[in-house]
Amino acid sequence: DANGVAAHLLGIIVSGGDNQAIADAIYSKKNPGCGLSFLGSDAAYHVTQSVTSPITNNQMNISFSRPEPVTIYLTANISDDGTLPTDADVLISKAIVDYTRGATEYTLGFRKNGFNIGDDVIFSSLYTPVNQILGSFGASFVTSITIGKVSGSQASANIVIAPFELSVFSELTNSIVIT
Repeated sequence: DANGVAAHLLGIIVSGGDNQAIADAIYSKKNPGCGLSFLGSDAAYHVTQSVTSPITNNQMNISFSRPEPVTIYLTANISDDGTLPTDADVLISKAIVDYTRGATEYTLGFRKNGFNIGDDVIFSSLYTPVNQILGSFGASFVTSITIGKVSGSQASANIVIAPFELSVFSELTNSIVIT
């Protein structure tokens, strides 16, 4: 297919979890006539785990992929009306990271699961966590948000994420500028 998985093969990508537990689960559910294929070009994210059948004692190698991380650099420019606390930059940066991971209390009408494997990063959705923090105070507002895969090379544009990649936001790669 367009993602590089040949006919009669499964390309499984798993984020989180123990390698052996994942391999055991795949083994217990996979059709014996169907092979397994890696996804993505970086072999560092390819996993092969040996599984032993509890019934026949036969061993089989089970292969799957981990998502290739794509670091996202974000800059949010905020206009402060004088009501923001001194740690507003920390609060905003944490809210962004939580939001993109799907770990936020704000779920009604907003992205509930963060950015998952293969999800493009839609830059306009990143206004939500920032505005959730700003809305707790006076009338401060966002003047711009830019994102990019390279620090210093950011834009107000979406970032395309491949089917085998996962966008990663971090408080270390967020820059919150309050003026």
